[in-house]
Amino acid sequence: LAADFQAGLSKGNTFEDALNNVAVACWHACECHCDYNMARNAFEAVPKAIDDINIQTAVTRTMELFLLQKICENGADFLGVLTPSQMRVIKADINMLLTQIRPDAVALTDAFGFHDNKLDSTIGRYDGNVYEAVYKASRSNPLNRTDVMVGWDKLKPMLDMSFIERNKKVQRQGKTLSNL
Repeated sequence: LAADFQAGLSKGNTFEDALNNVAVACWHACECHCDYNMARNAFEAVPKAIDDINIQTAVTRTMELFLLQKICENGADFLGVLTPSQMRVIKADINMLLTQIRPDAVALTDAFGFHDNKLDSTIGRYDGNVYEAVYKASRSNPLNRTDVMVGWDKLKPMLDMSFIERNKKVQRQGKTLSNL
């Protein structure tokens, strides 16, 4: 950052312009600094605040997952710092942590104290029948109780129906649009 800022000044940029040219990089550096301090403090605090080793392990894994996911999502910020093989290790570690956290996922979610009826979630199922629950919920949704979607009468005149009819065979099977 300092070198880029000085290079901007050397090119004749004003102080404000040189600073503006490195502002996004400064923001990223700030964010990384805050993430580092948050992680360091959390990893120090967990063993002091939580006595139960199983809970410590679950919370620590969740923190590790969060931090590795942040690195993965912001990979471009780590160009020149992490190699492609290190990024692959991070992705593998994320998958490993997801597998390790899965048995504790319901308990971790329940720890926030939200009742299931308030969450009204079809995907937070312990029995694993997520797709069946999503399908059942979508069938009971009032928007899906008719064959024709709300607003179709306004949308249909704007569409090339012959193009849609010709190409639906390669897309998926279903009712013909001309019947709607």
